[in-house]
Amino acid sequence: MNFSRISILFVIIFISVVVIQDIEMGQNRVLIEEKQRLNRCFNQAVDEAASMLVKEDSGQLIMQKEKAVDVFFRTIYASLGILSDVAAQQELMNYFPIISVVTEEGIYLYFREIYEQDGKRQISQMQWSECIPYTYEDLDFVYHFTMGDTVKIYDKKKLLGELDDEVMTYEIDYREAKEREEFQNYYRSHPDSILFDEGAYERIQTEAITSKMEEVFSAYMTQHNLMAENFGISYEFTLPRVDQSEWMRAVEGPSLFILFQGYPISYGVGETYSDFSFSGATINKKTFYYVEPKEWYYLYHKEGCESLTQTDDLTVFYSTKDCAEYGAYACPKCFPNTGVKMPVK
Repeated sequence: MNFSRISILFVIIFISVVVIQDIEMGQNRVLIEEKQRLNRCFNQAVDEAASMLVKEDSGQLIMQKEKAVDVFFRTIYASLGILSDVAAQQELMNYFPIISVVTEEGIYLYFREIYEQDGKRQISQMQWSECIPYTYEDLDFVYHFTMGDTVKIYDKKKLLGELDDEVMTYEIDYREAKEREEFQNYYRSHPDSILFDEGAYERIQTEAITSKMEEVFSAYMTQHNLMAENFGISYEFTLPRVDQSEWMRAVEGPSLFILFQGYPISYGVGETYSDFSFSGATINKKTFYYVEPKEWYYLYHKEGCESLTQTDDLTVFYSTKDCAEYGAYACPKCFPNTGVKMPVK
């Protein structure tokens, strides 16, 4: 083989390698872009859902788990371009093994369950579970924790005295346990109880909440894998490793935990997309303004104004504009530099 032929062969091999590498780089670039697109769609949907999870109404916080989850799916359907494609929506649902709302009192799962009918395995429609409480048990009591200071205690041995009810249950602020009459004898005989040790109580409370979440989510992953078999999905769904800091975020208040896992990506054989989100509820608190009737005029105040001495016969508005349209003047202490001031009589 002469030199020219060797040179031609070398060029052919070189060009082939370059072309293959260029194709692979192009595929990798498309794959990365697709995962970034899915990231944006997922994060946007979670953020929208979190903003709807809790509503404030007249000073009360109201959970809206159904609305939050509905907003999540409508947002991600729209982002993925399948808002009117029911078949694609049903296919996408198979890749959300966990959709849950973590609340002050417990965990709610939005899930499907497996049941037998006529000897065949059937799968239910999506539904909400009952509230799954954060429980802990020691030798004397069963505790139903909340994320706050309130705890419900079941007195297994009737150590705290006799109640009229057959079920010996107390609902208390644990910080007040030492002072409560029914706990005095128990305090003297069990001074080391977590009820009387703030540090121990908060540590066990946090552990009980986070371990209950992990237990519930892990158990449901097993059921979801059985359902996935029915849909012809070979991917094995598993609870991802969640850092302790992520679990701790969930203890801070109402939140969503959504796991998006194993979603097949068109670009690349066997490539899938997976992510999860713990997103705390965004509470949009309304500002209240109180209109107070005076002798011959109305005066509107901010909440907590020192000059607002009258608590009866107040009218509540959510904006200073509404107050002004009602005919009220601005309180000079609340609004020293803004608002229409009352005329001097």
